[in-house]
Amino acid sequence: MPIRRDESGRWRYRKVVCLPDGTKRRIFGTPAINKRWAAEKAEEAHIRRLLEEDANPKLSNLRKEMPTFEEWFLGRYMKEWCEAQQNKPATVAEKRSIFAHHLRGFLGARRLDELTSGWFRD
Repeated sequence: MPIRRDESGRWRYRKVVCLPDGTKRRIFGTPAINKRWAAEKAEEAHIRRLLEEDANPKLSNLRKEMPTFEEWFLGRYMKEWCEAQQNKPATVAEKRSIFAHHLRGFLGARRLDELTSGWFRD
């Protein structure tokens, strides 16, 4: 049943939509107004957005700016993980050394969205 009420009493929608190109996408959500008709309208709007994206592939294929592995590792990873977790200085130095000696040459210039598990099997 695509429109239903959950155990907390909120109306929700969930449905698998088959797009014109043959792909299937699961959509789900909760409307802003907690009424059945609002869930039906939200589901219709979600399907309409999917069909518009499918009809205009330029909008769906726009790539966001993606950092390289090196930028991410030396920037966000070191700041948000190592420093935020208050790693000891020796641990931070060890991580930097592993990156410099083993990872930089292999992954450094790759964008993060290019890295997948299948890429490492070579």
